[in-house]
Amino acid sequence: MRDHLSHSQISMLLRCSEEYRLVYVEGRPRPLVPAIMLGQAYHKALEFGFKARLTDGTELSVAEIRQVTNDAWAMAVAGEEIAWNGAKLDELRDQAATLAALYWQQVAPAVKPEAVEVRFEIEVPQVDLPFVGIIDLVDDGTLVDHKTASRSWSQTRVDKDIQAAAYLYAHWRQTGELASGFRFDVAVKNKKPKILQLSTTRSEQQLLQYERLLQAAWGQIQAGIFVPNPTAWNCTPRYCPFWRECQEGQT
Repeated sequence: MRDHLSHSQISMLLRCSEEYRLVYVEGRPRPLVPAIMLGQAYHKALEFGFKARLTDGTELSVAEIRQVTNDAWAMAVAGEEIAWNGAKLDELRDQAATLAALYWQQVAPAVKPEAVEVRFEIEVPQVDLPFVGIIDLVDDGTLVDHKTASRSWSQTRVDKDIQAAAYLYAHWRQTGELASGFRFDVAVKNKKPKILQLSTTRSEQQLLQYERLLQAAWGQIQAGIFVPNPTAWNCTPRYCPFWRECQEGQT
């Protein structure tokens, strides 16, 4: 039984509402994939490093960040059922540690953390469930989300991204003020890895548009209207665990 809405839920609903139905209405489990585990270890390392700096001024070394990432990886994969699909665990762990070390070396020195892992819970007009999420980092007034990606992001993508709208909307509803901005810090998993920092903003009108999106999404959920989307990027046997049964159900 759902007790809240979140950005990840809304994103899935927009991508493929049939996938949303299976996961959030029927409660079907989605197997974890290697990219998720890599991202979890990477996030945990940066969270640990910034919390140490914020709490008592402790500054972790790059080597310590690598070790924290390795520890986080071990905890993330322990006891989990993961669809590895031939992926090499040691290579993925080392990749997560390399990305975290690169971020800590190139980006972290300039970061002024005001808060880390900030949970929000807001009421949305005409929506019966609270809207909940966690902001990875607040850097000198800017809301930041850490991402890992297999390719570079464009500014156009960032300016259209609904997660930025979601978190800026939540901040606005909580504080009554527009945040100074939102930034995606994207760790790109190329042969030569790199960190991109892409900033964006939303006007009050755009935040109200996002509010209407939440209201429409809630109306769709309440009406029980769930339609498969064969054009979704993840509508493939590799990326959707429900692909086969969905395809068979359509024939």
